[in-house]
Amino acid sequence: MVKNVNVLLEEAENFHKNKEYLDARKTYLQVLKEDKTNREALIGLAGVHHDEGNTKESIRRYRMVNQIYPGDAHLLHDLGCALAERGRLNEGLTYLFQAKDISPKDVGIMKSKSLVSLMAAVESLDELSYFCVPKEREKYQNMSQFIKKFVNGRNF
Repeated sequence: MVKNVNVLLEEAENFHKNKEYLDARKTYLQVLKEDKTNREALIGLAGVHHDEGNTKESIRRYRMVNQIYPGDAHLLHDLGCALAERGRLNEGLTYLFQAKDISPKDVGIMKSKSLVSLMAAVESLDELSYFCVPKEREKYQNMSQFIKKFVNGRNF
């Protein structure tokens, strides 16, 4: 007997919350056998890959879901964060700005957009410091280090 898709989704989400990623992945895949375009299962599966540190696969899956269900602020947020984690800051910011435009009062989206913007600024400061005289270079490097310390350890 096949379990109800809603029951499976609830189980998968509980596995995911409890960091039981293998069971979460299996359960999300079971949902997708029943309903190939189930939005929650597709996003959940991408999230499991993201939480396991497999950002390359999560990006691929988030993009696929975004093609099927465009305009979802939280999906765009997660895609932007995954891209930023892979060092693709400008591309990540593009998706985070889209998410902010859809959901302008979402504090989580604003926080992530701000942190990724800071990371991009640090990257620019580091690049700019190479073109400065040594005294100016030190100022840029100090600013860069300060921002890196601030951003380091914060979750998107």
